[in-house]
Amino acid sequence: MENDLKVSFYLKKNEVSPDGTAFVMGYIKIGNTGTAFSTKAKIRLSLWDTKSGRAFGKSKDATELNRKLDSLNGLINSRYRDLLKSKEIVTVKQLKAAFQGIACEQATLVDYFEKYLAEYYKRVGKDRNKNTYFELKNALSHVKIFLNKKYRLKKSLRCY
Repeated sequence: MENDLKVSFYLKKNEVSPDGTAFVMGYIKIGNTGTAFSTKAKIRLSLWDTKSGRAFGKSKDATELNRKLDSLNGLINSRYRDLLKSKEIVTVKQLKAAFQGIACEQATLVDYFEKYLAEYYKRVGKDRNKNTYFELKNALSHVKIFLNKKYRLKKSLRCY
């Protein structure tokens, strides 16, 4: 199925610390696309089980890491279900951004201003003045020009 979610964990063995630990990385795969992310956790190479993608043993380090991996797996699956409720197709980038707390499609001043103008236009002639509408539209264009010149912003953040 094209929307199957798989989360796995692996060691970044090419960057082993002098103390014999390596970073644990995660990999999110939806359909045929995937992306890696850092779990910000380290474990000794001797405690890592490559087949299961988890630490083995009952040591404090192993149990703490496995608990963290379970928590991350649950969080990713939860965010995936939340995104599926609002969208038909969820991309790996959207899921990664959602679980890492990166805002996608965040509302901006320009978005609010454009929505306000659209609502305002519907009421022109009833209880709103047409000239005021054009003044507000002009103000919006000035705001867009300012944001583009000062911050090089054209539109709000989007995750595709």
